[in-house]
Order: sequence, then structure tokens, then C-alpha cells
Amino acid sequence: MLADWKKKQDQEKEVLGEEYMDYNLVLATAYSLPVGEDVILRELKKLIADNNLPPYSYAQSATHQRYL
Repeated sequence: MLADWKKKQDQEKEVLGEEYMDYNLVLATAYSLPVGEDVILRELKKLIADNNLPPYSYAQSATHQRYL
């Protein structure tokens, strides 16, 4: 998943040239802005479904536990 995302980002950088503002983000939009949580969760759910993995539970994630 990340390798595919990186390939897409590299293509976007090439197309936009100097107009692409590179902030060295791992997951960025075509305009080099941070990707929203909804996009990441959608891709995670797709990865889980495509690989027949157990469902992801946001309530059980380490990030969520920090805020409880």
C-alpha cells in the first residue's frame, strides 16, 4: 500500500515540477498537503478486506488509548 502511494506521489511530483511543494510527508495529497484521516482509514479498510485480515478497531488502537 505505501509503495503504491509513494509511486503515485513521485508521478505527481514529476508532473507538477517546481509547483509541487514537498514537505516530506509520508502520505500527501497531489498538492503535498497532509492526507486526511478519512483517506487513511479508507485505505486501511481496503487493505484489510483485500488480504482477508481481521477487522480494524479504532477503539483498540494505541492512538485512541492515549486519549482515554
